[in-house]
Amino acid sequence: MANHQFPDWVSSGIIFRNFFVEKFGAYVHCIYDRERDHISFDYIPKESYTKIPPKAKEKFSKIWFSFVSWLSEELGTIQIISSYAHIPISLEVVEDIRRDINKAISEYETRNQISLKEILGICLGHEPSDLLPIPKLKAMMKQIEEEDKRKEPN
Repeated sequence: MANHQFPDWVSSGIIFRNFFVEKFGAYVHCIYDRERDHISFDYIPKESYTKIPPKAKEKFSKIWFSFVSWLSEELGTIQIISSYAHIPISLEVVEDIRRDINKAISEYETRNQISLKEILGICLGHEPSDLLPIPKLKAMMKQIEEEDKRKEPN
């Protein structure tokens, strides 16, 4: 079955399932810098980004940014990370942040009776975006699709 967001990218379904949907979760790392240590956070491992071919990067980035913006707002990810702002960074703190974000993911899924991996899969084109049960996210994906159609040569 062709990907609904990336129909010309034959292996997109496999790449997205194996490197994005199945690896979805809280990835928190401590980055030690000479001037200041800080936390790095994402919902997928950094290596997953290397699987996106150059021709798909722009559209993927729009989809991913929309999903992450929506999700971070829903989960309160910024607030979770900020609650650790005045604590010295350590491996224990990194693990606490990871645990808190994964807990927020689990609570969201339980409260809304939906898998965020499933939502991510729909956003990445496993199913048509019309199937998204979240109106705000559906509107974001529709806007990206409309922009993409306007770019297509007639």
